[in-house]
Amino acid sequence: MHEKYRMKVYTLLSLLLLGIIIGADIPNREDIQDEFLWDLSSLYISADTWENDYSRAEYLIKELSAYKGQLATSNNMLLKCLQLHDEIARLVERLEVYAYLNKDEDTRINATQARSDQALSLRVRFRTAGAFLRPEILNFSHEQIQKMIADTPELEVYQQYLHDLLRQQPHTLSANEEELIAKTGKMADSPWRVYEAITSSDMQYPYITNVDGASVQLSPGRYYRFLGSPDRSLRHRAAEGILSTYEDIQHSTAAALDASIKKDIFNATIRNYESTLSAALSADNIPVSVYHNLIKTVKQHLESLDRYLSLRREILGLDELHMYDLNAPIVPDLSTDIPYTEAREIIAAAFQPLGLEYMSIIETALADGWIDVYENLGKASGAYSWGAYDSHPYILLNFNDTMEDVFTLAHELGHAAHSFLTNRSQDYVNSEYTLFVAEVASTFDERLLLEYLLTHAKDDQMRIALLDHWIGNFIGTVYIQTMFADFELRIHEMGEAEIPLTAKALNETYWQVLQEYFGTEVVLDPMYAGNWARISHFYEQFYVYKYATSFCASSALAQGVLQGEPGARERYLEFLSAGRSDYSLDLLRRAGVDLSSPEPIETALELFDQLVQELDLLVKS
Repeated sequence: MHEKYRMKVYTLLSLLLLGIIIGADIPNREDIQDEFLWDLSSLYISADTWENDYSRAEYLIKELSAYKGQLATSNNMLLKCLQLHDEIARLVERLEVYAYLNKDEDTRINATQARSDQALSLRVRFRTAGAFLRPEILNFSHEQIQKMIADTPELEVYQQYLHDLLRQQPHTLSANEEELIAKTGKMADSPWRVYEAITSSDMQYPYITNVDGASVQLSPGRYYRFLGSPDRSLRHRAAEGILSTYEDIQHSTAAALDASIKKDIFNATIRNYESTLSAALSADNIPVSVYHNLIKTVKQHLESLDRYLSLRREILGLDELHMYDLNAPIVPDLSTDIPYTEAREIIAAAFQPLGLEYMSIIETALADGWIDVYENLGKASGAYSWGAYDSHPYILLNFNDTMEDVFTLAHELGHAAHSFLTNRSQDYVNSEYTLFVAEVASTFDERLLLEYLLTHAKDDQMRIALLDHWIGNFIGTVYIQTMFADFELRIHEMGEAEIPLTAKALNETYWQVLQEYFGTEVVLDPMYAGNWARISHFYEQFYVYKYATSFCASSALAQGVLQGEPGARERYLEFLSAGRSDYSLDLLRRAGVDLSSPEPIETALELFDQLVQELDLLVKS
């Protein structure tokens, strides 16, 4: 699952902003016009061509094994092995991306499910065959690597890759042990696969009554649409319907999450890391202090969140604010539909500050079959951008003609442009940017959209609605993701202490964290204790915190571009093109943000407080 998540990037914000066209039934895929469906032909034109490449990959994987034990014989032997490894990796990635995108169009189809399973099996075999690579390279010293690069210039492209491997030397095992671990890849992916099967295919969502009195079936998209309704009773019914559905499967999802955390503990232990946290952050060379600093700094600024929540309760005229009230529009008459065609025009205008080159990428993405727009029966929920090095990126949406969905589109286009620029600028080995920086481009583009809409707001009411949207965006991406990160750290520590992670234990822990972050101003309904079961990101260990750090980083970078700071746009575009050519913290420093310091987080939280104050003044003026 790890490789899948590198480019298949979801966000809580995307989930909060999703929806579908509300009707009694969810449409079948064949009922959606072709212009709103992605075109996977840049990957494969048919299943037969996919099978041909699959056979070729199997052959090349066998060839890779011939290099085992030979890397020290000559510089050229190392070079050829690395080049073959890249060739196979590109091919496996392309096969995998196609298989999963094709499956996500309708997760109920057995043939596409089987193909995605084949792709996973192939990746495991590739990992197994190449497991000797890291231990053999670690037999070299830094000095030897530098001399090899100097003597064989073709190796220079692998410099960052090689030195990053040497950095992880204390946590790399013998060749035989690495091969054994690689063989467990498919088994290690099982917790996520079980969770996905339960929540995407087997789970039956209930029917509720909408505002028109019609009976409609809940879905992830409809749930978030209903949470944005002015009708409070509908919001409550939607929340109760979804959370009761997850409550019915809580023991199954608890078992899956427990298995996933046991996998994390096993991997951290055998690789001699101090904790699962240090193991997870080591891959991106991020100090654990960055994670702890985020939680500490955000919790020091909960008063700002409380001020906003109190203001929201007052604006809505409620005696009590509940979690299902957090997305209710505070200016209901502005919650009009925005068709996808209009959304594309808004995006094209909003991204102008990034210049013609960036805009050409966005225009191509919007017009040339990169995007799968609407929800259909069986389609994967959520939103993501994912692609292969040898294809353009793809975007999955579940668009529902709301302003919130326009922000989701902007978010995923940011991911797509980041991937496109990186793949165009970097060799394959340096192309895959880390998850630590993955959300910078997406939230940067959301900020551009917000500023455009604020600039063109026709009156104070529109400005109030937009400010509230951005504040809600901030809460979802910084406060809530940090709360999730706090919860995730606690349950990993419980697992490390051998405390059983039952549904009861997970509910109690989540409830405690929810109380700490929202309990002052929000009346918390007991049904929210099981909300952890909805969060698929917990199966990619210690991932959610990156939304918060990325949002804070992008806030600073976007401010520089929007204010016309000399060189800000150029530095940002260089960052988008840098891929993995350097460590993430260093790439961000060169762009203008230092996340090893609490300053960017504090600055973002101060901006949040200022916008809450501005909203308060507008509402009361």
